[in-house]
Amino acid sequence: MGFGGISLGALTAQLASSLAHTWPADCRPDALYLIAHSDHMSAAITEGALSRLWEDPSHAEAHGWTVETARDLVNGTGSASG
Repeated sequence: MGFGGISLGALTAQLASSLAHTWPADCRPDALYLIAHSDHMSAAITEGALSRLWEDPSHAEAHGWTVETARDLVNGTGSASG
């Protein structure tokens, strides 16, 4: 079994595969096929066109969110507070 996708689908495949290490061995993907993917999953969320669909970034920044905060949370190196 494998995961794959193009653009946002590739981001979804990356995210799902990053959690697969906790799945039973026979359910884990054997391969990833990513087309037009982002180097960092957080970049698509914080820097890409997708981020502009939701709201002006200054609103998130006013509540303590930064590109670094989002990157750390998506990459599993940070923690949410508040």
